[in-house]
Amino acid sequence: MASIVERPKKSGEITYQVKWRQDGEWESERFGDPDAAEQFKNLVEAHGGQWPHGWVRGRGFVEPDEKPGDMPFVKWATRYIDRLTGIDIHTREDYHSEVRLHFQHLVHTTTAGLSASSLRSRTWRAVASPQRMPVPMSQSARSLARRLTAGLPPEGHVFRAAMGGAWRHANWKPAVAAAVAKGLPKRPRIHDLRHTHVAWLIAANIPLPAIQIRLGHESIQTTVDRYGHLVRSLDGDITAAVEAAMSVPAPRAGMWLVAGG
Repeated sequence: MASIVERPKKSGEITYQVKWRQDGEWESERFGDPDAAEQFKNLVEAHGGQWPHGWVRGRGFVEPDEKPGDMPFVKWATRYIDRLTGIDIHTREDYHSEVRLHFQHLVHTTTAGLSASSLRSRTWRAVASPQRMPVPMSQSARSLARRLTAGLPPEGHVFRAAMGGAWRHANWKPAVAAAVAKGLPKRPRIHDLRHTHVAWLIAANIPLPAIQIRLGHESIQTTVDRYGHLVRSLDGDITAAVEAAMSVPAPRAGMWLVAGG
């Protein structure tokens, strides 16, 4: 059986240590939140007094590399261009220049999901830029974020699957299939959450430059190319605004329009 021991620090902070005996030796893991410690304790006991499968001490659930040999896109593209045959040296250099121009700011990462530390600081890492940018959040969203990240280490996942790991296609698809069986009319992909968010913003008349900044698009052209078709639904609002700006105001009671002389 595992147990939880409170460990107070000099600063007054309390950590919660989960202890159990495994193969005749004491094992332990520390948490900053009693609920997280209790959840881990239950996992240990569910695994017969063993470390939960996939759990790494001090880090939590760490999934294996899904794609061994993965490399940054720019490096892969450069190798691909170098191996092309049937092109002259100037064409090859043009290809290299295009890769450097359009893809040098791509951040090579995994599909591990959003970390708790990035949400606590209310920043997102933009795909098209190596810098961080602030993302405004409502009070309810901040409250939800605090609840979801309570007791998590900085690298913990904000949105977690059933066993605490990141949402991936491998566990997203079964979840969607179960939702479809209960009446969900569509089969959304993970990235469709981002598209839906943009559709909501456009429907609320949020300007495309503001959406560009929120999404982290380096160029407004990327935002227009990808979501410009949704703006067509605002044609009625646009024509009404033009009509209002160009229309002659109606005369007020007791006043007459007089032609100038």
